[in-house]
Amino acid sequence: MPADERVTRSSFSDWLQPILVPTAIGVLPDRIWSDKEWERIQLGYWSRDMDEKWAVVAEGEVVFLHRSWTGYGVFEATFAPVEGGGWRIASAVVETGRGGLHGNVADYDCLMLELVISTIVLGEPADELRLKLPELTRGASRERMLRRESCNTVSPASVQGRRSRPDRSAGSKDAGLPQSGSAERASCAGGQGSRPAPVTARPARLGLPGGAASSGG
Repeated sequence: MPADERVTRSSFSDWLQPILVPTAIGVLPDRIWSDKEWERIQLGYWSRDMDEKWAVVAEGEVVFLHRSWTGYGVFEATFAPVEGGGWRIASAVVETGRGGLHGNVADYDCLMLELVISTIVLGEPADELRLKLPELTRGASRERMLRRESCNTVSPASVQGRRSRPDRSAGSKDAGLPQSGSAERASCAGGQGSRPAPVTARPARLGLPGGAASSGG
């Protein structure tokens, strides 16, 4: 597809799938994109080969970033005009279900969002961003490992407490209400997916073009 031809959701037929568990990214890129860059971002992106693992579609002021080989939604970024010219990301969400790649680690998700837009859509080298990737990737992996360990650890008191409480959840499922213990399960599984695989900083794994500054991890 020519670079100046707009990519739409219909370009992918029914391949693109929405984010299942959207979680707000607490840290957003502070970059201001020029009006010309915003025009290019709005055209979207269709990966040309298996090394470019992202598909990007813009609808209005919202940019949707999907994994190209599964169609799964990963990021949704809402842009807003800046007084004096240019555009910036006003809000964004990341997929934290499906045992996702990212896992709701704000600094890492912020970096990846900006990296995909900069390198995949705009074709920039983004060397400064790439230099930050290995350290943030290791930090994200540690954070996700600690969460899994926390979710896998159940205190004896908690177990005894659940055993001693009478089961009053009969009919709760039919009424659409949470059943016993569901809040505890949701805190570990609902927002993070089941046992997400550790992320790595290798550009090929993340679907980023290779570069001298991108090695590591």
